[in-house]
Amino acid sequence: MITLPLRPGAVFSLSCEGSYAPLIQPTDQKTTLRARDRGEEAAHDANVTKEQRKTAERGAETVNRWIIVAAVAALATVGAVAFAQQDAATQETAQASGAGEEKENEPGSSGSIQAFLPPDLEWEDNPDVPGVQNAAGVGDPTRRQLYTSFGKIEKGVRFPAHTHPDARITTVLSGTMHFGAGEGFDRAELEPYPAGSVIYTPPNMPHVMWARDGEIIVQETGHGPTDIEFSSDSGQ
Repeated sequence: MITLPLRPGAVFSLSCEGSYAPLIQPTDQKTTLRARDRGEEAAHDANVTKEQRKTAERGAETVNRWIIVAAVAALATVGAVAFAQQDAATQETAQASGAGEEKENEPGSSGSIQAFLPPDLEWEDNPDVPGVQNAAGVGDPTRRQLYTSFGKIEKGVRFPAHTHPDARITTVLSGTMHFGAGEGFDRAELEPYPAGSVIYTPPNMPHVMWARDGEIIVQETGHGPTDIEFSSDSGQ
């Protein structure tokens, strides 16, 4: 057998029959190791790429879900705001309409100023309580509108317990009025209120007035229609 050099790291073997075959003998072990390492790195990179792709897909799905949720929330918010604005506009329209209707009934709604002086007051005797006089001011207390009236109580006169269907604001113009809440004088806690005092009485609240020390004049403001109802044990 004849052996001939072919290339570095390989030789041919020639047999007697005239055939030959290369005998490959790696001469560089490092080259073989590097090739194996490159194969392992390629496989690792392929696995990493696959995991990264899966992670990216999962992240995209999560983002898409959040986008859908945010879109639904935004639509709901826009709808709620639009409904609230429409409701507010409806209420404003209703209030404006109601205010216009009420204004037509209010005194002085034509735009003119109404004024009077104390000598202009026309006092009339109260038909229910002797020693008490009343005078009309601005507005009609029998109609659905704002009104102001006046009352004069002689010295020593007690105005018995009574109620009104509307709230009253009472201003003491002169004298000292003894005023209290209750069904009768024996149960009322009377307090003195000098001139300039302002008293608010809720609707249907029983109350009494007394000009104990001298004549008193009061001004009362309310919103009609109003009335007066004496308590059962007031003696009226």
